[in-house]
Amino acid sequence: HAGGERDREDRERNEDLEALVLVGTAFVVLFGDLLHGVEAGLLATLALALLRVARFRAKIHRGEDGAPHQISFSGPITFLAIPELEATRARLALLDPAAGVILDVRSVLEMDFTGCQRFLSLVIDVVARGAKVAILGASPSYRSKLLATDRDRLLETRLELAGNPLIDAV
Repeated sequence: HAGGERDREDRERNEDLEALVLVGTAFVVLFGDLLHGVEAGLLATLALALLRVARFRAKIHRGEDGAPHQISFSGPITFLAIPELEATRARLALLDPAAGVILDVRSVLEMDFTGCQRFLSLVIDVVARGAKVAILGASPSYRSKLLATDRDRLLETRLELAGNPLIDAV
């Protein structure tokens, strides 16, 4: 099971990072002083916590037999998500745009201004390649911010809302 395998890999990576923080803190305490060691440990722990909280993922489900491709986003889309968004953009460029693309943001609870801009630019790229695009599940917590970012009103007709048969049209 791929999801279970990825979870196990994530846990192992977290354990490795926690061990690295512990070793780094001990190193600073031994070769520096206690106060600097505690400060270094706290900073490293806070950075690690920030990375965990800000974890963003984009998973591409390639459409088969003419079905649209679906990209499932999860976690906050903030300035910290830019590298993953850019990697997703590169992977999307390899897919056939004729099938259409569904951008599923139901598991995205927050988008900051930078995240809105980068998400919009991803949509612009996919549309420019000729794909029909639908955005599924944009949360009210950022929907107005996302629409305000979109000066060309590209998203307005692509956001799936209750009762809108947009997904069927893709």
